[in-house]
Amino acid sequence: MASEAISSALFIIGGVVAASVLLSAIFPVIFNAGQTFGTVAHGADEKMRTDFAIVNTFSAYSSTPANNQYAQVWLKNTGSNAISIYDIEKSDVFIGSTSSITNLPYDNELPLESFSITITGGDNVWNIGETVQLDIRTDKINLSRDDIVYFSFVLPNSVRKTITFTKS
Repeated sequence: MASEAISSALFIIGGVVAASVLLSAIFPVIFNAGQTFGTVAHGADEKMRTDFAIVNTFSAYSSTPANNQYAQVWLKNTGSNAISIYDIEKSDVFIGSTSSITNLPYDNELPLESFSITITGGDNVWNIGETVQLDIRTDKINLSRDDIVYFSFVLPNSVRKTITFTKS
């Protein structure tokens, strides 16, 4: 009888230890998987709420080497999320003609091969319904030949818009 009590107690202790080991191994995996799913869902929600439209384009050619080719593109925030100016500055701007396309960096001083931005609202947020003006200087577009200009704007969350246009 005593041996049955001891063996039952050992089985109970073994079961409790096995259950605690199993729980300590399983719960972190389930918790991390939940975080991963939450992160993916948040990213997808952000992409769905972020949208903008290219509303106007302008380009000009100057024979003065200091001015080079100049383009302006106006973008309107048509999504349901406000976009930070810092996200716009980190965005990719691709522009070029049929023979050469380049990815331009942001520089508010607008040296050659860069783009700058102006938000109509005046603050550091591209709010819903506001327009952003991109000023672009590059020698990768040859507007003296009436080439078609390719332009693409890609936000850091990979939402993008593309347009082609000619010299204004």
